[in-house]
Amino acid sequence: MRPQSALRRLWSEARHRWAALFRGRRLEHELEEELDFHLEMEAAEARRRGLDPAAARRRARVTFGGVERAKEQCREARGTATLQDLSRDLAFGLRLARREAAFSAVVILTLALGIGATTAIYSVAHAVLLAPLPYPEPEELVLVHNRWSETPRGTLSQAELMDYEAELTGDGGVFSHFGAWVTGPANVTGTANVTGTANVKGVADVTGGSGDARPEQVRGAFASPGLLAALGVEAAAGRTFRPAEGRPGTDPVGLVGWDLWQRRFGGSQEVLGREVRLDGRRVVLVGILPPDFRLPGDFGPGPTELLLPLVSDPADLAQRGGHYLSAVGRLRPGVGPEAADRAVSAAAAAMVRRYPDEYPEAMGFSGAALPLHQAVVEDSRITLGLLLAAAGLVLLVACANVAALMLARGRRRSREMALRAALGARRGRLVSQVLAESLVLASAGGAVGLALAAAVVAAVRRYHPPGLPRIDEVALDPAVLVFATGVTLLSSLAFGLLPALRNSGLGRGAENVSPNGSAVPGHRTATAGPAEGRASAFLVA
Repeated sequence: MRPQSALRRLWSEARHRWAALFRGRRLEHELEEELDFHLEMEAAEARRRGLDPAAARRRARVTFGGVERAKEQCREARGTATLQDLSRDLAFGLRLARREAAFSAVVILTLALGIGATTAIYSVAHAVLLAPLPYPEPEELVLVHNRWSETPRGTLSQAELMDYEAELTGDGGVFSHFGAWVTGPANVTGTANVTGTANVKGVADVTGGSGDARPEQVRGAFASPGLLAALGVEAAAGRTFRPAEGRPGTDPVGLVGWDLWQRRFGGSQEVLGREVRLDGRRVVLVGILPPDFRLPGDFGPGPTELLLPLVSDPADLAQRGGHYLSAVGRLRPGVGPEAADRAVSAAAAAMVRRYPDEYPEAMGFSGAALPLHQAVVEDSRITLGLLLAAAGLVLLVACANVAALMLARGRRRSREMALRAALGARRGRLVSQVLAESLVLASAGGAVGLALAAAVVAAVRRYHPPGLPRIDEVALDPAVLVFATGVTLLSSLAFGLLPALRNSGLGRGAENVSPNGSAVPGHRTATAGPAEGRASAFLVA
């Protein structure tokens, strides 16, 4: 068969099934009319043979066979029988949930606690541990740090930064770009003319001479000219730092963060090129940072709002003991984190050979590099993993409790199940019906659980434990919603499958049920036997 013919046939079947699914009432009416027509033809033939009308119609039904069976065969031929059965089971599950409102409320609230807690903790774990860092190709970024015998991850001095940059970049280096930063608060006053002081340790005091004079502390930082290139960050407007702007004696410039630009400067690009004063010197704002820009070590309280160039201080370059800089490098194509770690270790060993007095053997100085994502989240990995496991256990306990309730309700519905089996329902249909009822309850529990998870996430963002990175990125995003949907479906199976199998087995006593649904004297339809006792014991365990 040609591919075009196969596609046309598939398209035709899809349209036919779509029509059969969404025009069910019309098709059912046409099916009944067609079956009535065949019955009438059989009855007419029987009347021609001399039978009276009532006998002729009975003969037609006997000859034709079961009408309902014929309907089921026609529905199966349409290819939508499973979906139609599911829709009927779900509709019945909704009616049953409304009829047993108290039971449904207990089940929904129990599931909501489990699903809500699990979804909330997963949203935190996803944002912190699983989601990539908000930089282009974040897997290429590695954190460069010093190691001491008593400090496994230490910061760099300006002199060490210069040595690392010389050894690790350029021809034969493992990094295409390399940069460092240090963070600190910035006290801002005014919206136009700005005067104040700045120091290289990361604190900038900015005061204004006109405009809004209310003081405000913002999140500031000093960065070397190569940092934004290493992170792959472009300015939202204007430009970033140039290499010469990190040298002493150059005209100082600054980058304003998106939030500060919107809040203090009204979002006007006229701020670009405006002169401000820092430490008695004129400074020019040359760029606007993109929205939600964060430095690699600043994933806590919010985005960076003021970025100034890190100027090489001759006094700091003359001595190697002032450690306050964090550094990151972008790997060259084909270079892995292990190769970068070896190169950084070799560069640190060269420093020890060149400056033995600065690095006594007892200090155990060395250098190391590790993937930036690992460096950001590794302190939170164990804690969040334990919280997620605990939330999963809460959900498991909730499902076990609901399963026990479903088993208890199943005993009350034993006669109903036996009657359905007596009327011809197969065990698979009984199982699917009970699972559909479980899905209805789980869906309602999932919806309430999502609302609970949203409240928990809002509380976590506001009252998060100190040191938890990337907290502002925690949200009920599409990935979390997909997780919540999966948890809801798995929960419906977890608490519904065992009761479904157990309750559907009650239909095996169908021969002991009379057509009106009453038990035949001398027989029992369903009692709690050893199997159900083992099921209950399993749920308790």
